[in-house]
Amino acid sequence: MNGGRMRRLRSFLLAGCAGILAAVHGEAVVVEKIAIKVNDEIITQAEITQREQEVVAEYARAKRQVPGNLRQFVTDQLINDRLITQLAKKEGVIVGHAEVEDRIKRILKSQSMDLDSFKSSLAGEGISYDMFYEQTRKKMVMQKLFYKTPGAAAITPDDREIEDFYRKNAPQEMHLMHLYVSMPVGASFAVRNAKERQIKAIEAALAANPWGFAAVAAVNAEVWRDWGYVLPGPDLPKYLYPAFSKLTYKGQVFSFRVVNEIPGFPGFHALMLADKRQVALDKVRDRISSAVYENKLNDALEAWILSLRKGAAIVNMP
Repeated sequence: MNGGRMRRLRSFLLAGCAGILAAVHGEAVVVEKIAIKVNDEIITQAEITQREQEVVAEYARAKRQVPGNLRQFVTDQLINDRLITQLAKKEGVIVGHAEVEDRIKRILKSQSMDLDSFKSSLAGEGISYDMFYEQTRKKMVMQKLFYKTPGAAAITPDDREIEDFYRKNAPQEMHLMHLYVSMPVGASFAVRNAKERQIKAIEAALAANPWGFAAVAAVNAEVWRDWGYVLPGPDLPKYLYPAFSKLTYKGQVFSFRVVNEIPGFPGFHALMLADKRQVALDKVRDRISSAVYENKLNDALEAWILSLRKGAAIVNMP
């Protein structure tokens, strides 16, 4: 390619023109329209369109409303990604596969879930495991970069912040009783009928006398357990978490069914709230400290990204 043609092609690129064909080593190359320049890198219209389609699909799977200004939402994401990637390259910050896997294992442990259950839970929110993995990796890169800044030390919670959070969000632990009747996947019609009769008998008995939960469970359930006083989190399997929003008064019974998305526990579950009480601060101090830290970190990261944007050369191409 001669120098004149190369200069013309370069000028077309800088102008953000689309659909131009150039002969490079005898092959036709489509030059995509440039939408935004972020320092010395570009974001194309095709990237924005693709990300918009991904966001729409993701929100549809999760049955959530798509952000109002989708184009702005997407371009902000792409600009932030570029800025963080550029800074990570400059600072030599890398997050490897082993680090991401370790972070995900800690998340699973904190939620008392195995990997299959976690993947099923993500799928219910319209998120694939690969998407979650990449989101986790990006957040870890961002955190590593932020921790290099002077403002990182300021996000460690002090006693006043922990106590203030506790007063406003004083957690309550619940004394829960739980019974279970399995419904095997692929069970015969006769087995399913027998299980349904068993479940209806339990429901009728609990409706008549919820405080007789233990006696009903001992006679009719396949498995039952008195959990004692528990908090949502490591004390309980995640599939029992809905009980904490549904059970509000002592003696209340909440029942639900689990299908295949929770491996090993498809069937009928019933929970009774025997009692509830406010948790002492000392018992949840570490958990509250982590929550306050996470809130402060998210706010600090948002402010830090805004500062990156202010210091960057971001140009919307015509």
